[in-house]
Amino acid sequence: MKRWLFSFALIGILFSCNNKAAEATAVEASQEKAIPKTDTADWIGEYFGTVPSSKDIGLEMKLILNPSNTYSLQITHLRTNPKDNEVKEFTGDIHWDEDSTTIVLKELDSLSNKFKVKPGKVEYLNPDATPNTGTLAEFYTLKKK
Repeated sequence: MKRWLFSFALIGILFSCNNKAAEATAVEASQEKAIPKTDTADWIGEYFGTVPSSKDIGLEMKLILNPSNTYSLQITHLRTNPKDNEVKEFTGDIHWDEDSTTIVLKELDSLSNKFKVKPGKVEYLNPDATPNTGTLAEFYTLKKK
């Protein structure tokens, strides 16, 4: 009987260690190196993606970052009936957060206005500048064209 208990305890410990290793790998992937504002050639360009939305099917985003620290953002609110889709466009200046890797789109007030700049993509952040987590986290990324 003691051997069975010991075996179950050992198996539990092994599974626990494997889960922690997988969680650590996921955290490392989400914290991949961001691009600072000084590396202009790496962050200018067009970014595309569809992010989840609590009110719509999703938000299709096209973000253009210019070397003059200006942006253009087109957001299409995707509805069940495509005829009901609503397109909104925003333009303005890019402001860099203290970390020099997060852009703040000042003229954008209706949604979160923060994006973390990473190699080949920008990550759409929560209003408090934290990354989105959970099963849908990967969908909060706009990829560079």
